[in-house]
Amino acid sequence: MAYLHRNTTTKAAAESGGIPHGNLTSTNVLLDENERALVADYGFIPLLAVPIAHQAMICYRSPEYQNSKKVSRKTDVWSYGGLLLELLTGRVSTYSAEKNGGGGGGGGGRVDLWNWVYRAVREEWTCEVLDAEIGVQRNGVPGMLKLLQLAMRCCEKSPEKRPEMAEVLKEVEGIKAVGESEDEEDLSMEQSLEDESISTTTTSANGG
Repeated sequence: MAYLHRNTTTKAAAESGGIPHGNLTSTNVLLDENERALVADYGFIPLLAVPIAHQAMICYRSPEYQNSKKVSRKTDVWSYGGLLLELLTGRVSTYSAEKNGGGGGGGGGRVDLWNWVYRAVREEWTCEVLDAEIGVQRNGVPGMLKLLQLAMRCCEKSPEKRPEMAEVLKEVEGIKAVGESEDEEDLSMEQSLEDESISTTTTSANGG
């Protein structure tokens, strides 16, 4: 997304700061054979009739899009924030609250994911919104909480308060780098403990 916003093919697009995707959803993010993310459906949204385009973005639409039906770089940022929230919580952007005492407040209603997460953060049960699979991963939670904070910033109701995609990319890469560094430190410590254990066992076996 940062690439789309930064690299343009027309003077008008360059002057406006790039061309927005306009239809970023989890179903439009694909993985190639090397597990690199590919964004599909770029540029299709202007070809759709307004009601169809509106429906296509219903789970990812920003507040200003609801009023103007116009896309911008900041509507893309909102959509990206929604996508992050889906990944972190394991829920879709609008989900059924049935059997969910924490986020629903009422039977089988529909709950906006952003509002549900915002309530969780406000009431200080943030960790409970994270997907259970994340909790069992080594060093997973701290990085996920940072991503959650970033997602909330992306989903600020005021477009001016949302970061640019270039800033989002920089923060995601920083979070990733810290996580990889911590994993390497843990592996190094485990290897050191394993070597020490082997050395102790060998010494004992030799009667030392």
